[in-house]
Amino acid sequence: MTKRKQDNIGDPWEIEIAYFIAKGSDPDKARIATTVFWMYHGDLRPLRAAIAQSVTVQSPVRDEAILGCLAKLIDEGRLIVKPFGRNRPKSPDKFPRDLAAAHLYENEIFTSKTSSEEAFNIVAQKLGVSEDTVRKAVARFRKSEK
Repeated sequence: MTKRKQDNIGDPWEIEIAYFIAKGSDPDKARIATTVFWMYHGDLRPLRAAIAQSVTVQSPVRDEAILGCLAKLIDEGRLIVKPFGRNRPKSPDKFPRDLAAAHLYENEIFTSKTSSEEAFNIVAQKLGVSEDTVRKAVARFRKSEK
């Protein structure tokens, strides 16, 4: 797909799912809600991952062929979701990216004993974002935890 993937933090929807599970959500409900949320925002990658995980040896050949075809169409960018309305939906990648940035920053501060400025710079380089993006993410998650 044409969406940018941040390989160094894993699949962003998995980070989001893990976050909701850690907050007490049922794992299946967290996975379903996250997948549906991303689909409504025009990103089918979590659906593609769910399809790939559900194709098992025990599944009927017909279902495997259909799900495999859907996964391939998503991979090739041929199965897309058209934006609804006039405005482009916000990217669902932002929440897990910011969550990862906040956690990486806190980890950098506590484990490496670096200064705050150095930690912002290190995390920004790791994620390929600006230091300002990391600062805003850290502030947002610190505020949400109060």
